[in-house]
Amino acid sequence: MKGVANSEILVASVNGASITPELARVFTKKREGHLLSLRIAANRQVLAYLATELYVPPALFDSKTKQLVEPGLNEQLKSLLSRASKLVAVSLNPERLKKGWAQELVGWRQEQLPARVEVHELAGLRSRREALEQQLQQVGLELKALEKVHGLGASALPTRVNPVDVAAYKQAIASFMLTLKGRATRDQDAFAWVWTNLDKYADYVGTTLTLQSFDYQFYLSYANFCLQVTNNFDNFFGAKIKKIKQFLKYAEGEGFQVNKAYKDKRFKILDEKKEIVYLDDRELDLIWNYKQVKPARAKTIDCILFQSLTGLRVGDALSEHTIVEKDNERFVTGICQKNKGVFLVPLSLDERIEQILMAHNNNMRLLSQAVYNRQLKLVLREVYAHHQLKMPRLTYYRYKMGKPHKFTEEKADLISSHSMRRGFCTRHLNSGHFNETDVLKMLGSKDLGELQRYILVESSSLAQKGRTSRRARGE
Repeated sequence: MKGVANSEILVASVNGASITPELARVFTKKREGHLLSLRIAANRQVLAYLATELYVPPALFDSKTKQLVEPGLNEQLKSLLSRASKLVAVSLNPERLKKGWAQELVGWRQEQLPARVEVHELAGLRSRREALEQQLQQVGLELKALEKVHGLGASALPTRVNPVDVAAYKQAIASFMLTLKGRATRDQDAFAWVWTNLDKYADYVGTTLTLQSFDYQFYLSYANFCLQVTNNFDNFFGAKIKKIKQFLKYAEGEGFQVNKAYKDKRFKILDEKKEIVYLDDRELDLIWNYKQVKPARAKTIDCILFQSLTGLRVGDALSEHTIVEKDNERFVTGICQKNKGVFLVPLSLDERIEQILMAHNNNMRLLSQAVYNRQLKLVLREVYAHHQLKMPRLTYYRYKMGKPHKFTEEKADLISSHSMRRGFCTRHLNSGHFNETDVLKMLGSKDLGELQRYILVESSSLAQKGRTSRRARGE
């Protein structure tokens, strides 16, 4: 490893790969701070982004030296960089790196607990006392407003806790994370981010969390933090509450003393109806033909078309694939990472599916998911610019405690890898050639509710089906 002094660049070079700390601006565009990640790259290609549990304002990160300004946090960053170096020294496989990193974070979290407490007490509280008092005062006012709406009496969040309860909370988290060891990396990362977010919340309100903290009073305060302070929406808050409830249920089952208020009906998992944004057939054709204009985008374009034409989740799409023959027809098949169902997509659906697979020897591990999500937006913009077309602007709504907030953005900003799956479902069901059972079979799913969330029923499709129905009745 090189770059451990303040005057040097804090990066590592191991096994032909570079490990560079950077703020995850793409994923966390918050003024209060950004999640710090370690970018692993080799041969000018990003292999993986390893999310740390350090969430810092941009002012505390020196973008030139790649170091944190606060000494205590910088020591933690160096410790994480050392752990990442050990992983990279063993393997450069992106999946192995992510799985290994989830395990490293569990060990690092236990290792750093005393250091975190020391840094927080000796440095953080002295320098931030006045600011925290002002923030707590504001939180108190907002809590009173929420309590009035929900008919609750005022009560303060606990600020003094028994060290034994804190230890039990940390032990329960470590035990729970071990149960995720065999699950997909995204599940492990999702829960790691829950603990990071809860730590940030606890710092903000000036409390220490234990298994007894999770009552309805916490729910209201945490809702305020997620929805107002850090300016997120119901889906973000609901996803965190869902995972917190899952964790508390596990802890209770393991014999830990848990506040049973998390079972209260008011402890709701909020969600939002997602806007259906997808690439239509015309856009897919333009993107496909753009390969001839800009061959450097070929890998990204092949990933976009392959995922759009098969409807697979991004993790299933960007992997190796098997082709089988059934009843004299050939299919792409495999096991879905999320639900373990078997997807079965006929090659006859679109000739480009087989062309793409042949070009890459059935291996679509061409880009990391993070790079893919960034580049597909870039490709769509380039295609529209190349054809001198005006990028559509779409209006959509986000919700906070069920209250709508209206937004308008360019389509390229709203497109993501999940849009390809939505587009697959919408295009084929609106075409009238496939029914819901057909689409579910191709996707390897049995969840009709999930499918309905993906579909945008177009008015033109309804009108066409109406005309077809009238003709069938002889009217």
